[in-house]
Amino acid sequence: NGGLYGFKGVIDGKGHKIEGISIDNGKNLGGFIGVLHIDGVVKNISFTKASVAANSSLVCGAGGGSVENIYVEYASLGRGEQWYEGDGSINTHCATFFGFKEPTVTANVSNCVVDVSRATIYEDTSIKLAGSEYATMKNVFVIGGNEALRAQSNATLAFPTVVDFVQSTNAQS
Repeated sequence: NGGLYGFKGVIDGKGHKIEGISIDNGKNLGGFIGVLHIDGVVKNISFTKASVAANSSLVCGAGGGSVENIYVEYASLGRGEQWYEGDGSINTHCATFFGFKEPTVTANVSNCVVDVSRATIYEDTSIKLAGSEYATMKNVFVIGGNEALRAQSNATLAFPTVVDFVQSTNAQS
């Protein structure tokens, strides 16, 4: 419960890059931060050559709070056994950027870029950026993946290639 528990401080990466991070939580949701409290902040970090297995998220596994100015370049998404919901649907939190799941809190996600253009994307993997509708998204962009993955990503704008992103007047504004 990100309203009561979780990381409550500020992680300010100050523009630093974390290269080669691999997150694999088996069948338990999790990420760089397990649970982000509604007062928690993660900002100004880039992740390159990142790998996130099935049922895992990169920035946080659950909660609320703020995620700002994050750049992610994925190497792989969704490796491993997918976890299914009780109704048999695929858990949409598999290999997402933010795994926020709780209807009791709201996450604020702004000024982030997720590049999956060179990633190995395993079958039945979602690049849905926020694991639920409880995240406010502002200036959040996805690059790569097929058209269907981009359409369901919750991104402010999604682009097939880095060139399309860089040349987009909508993204520039």
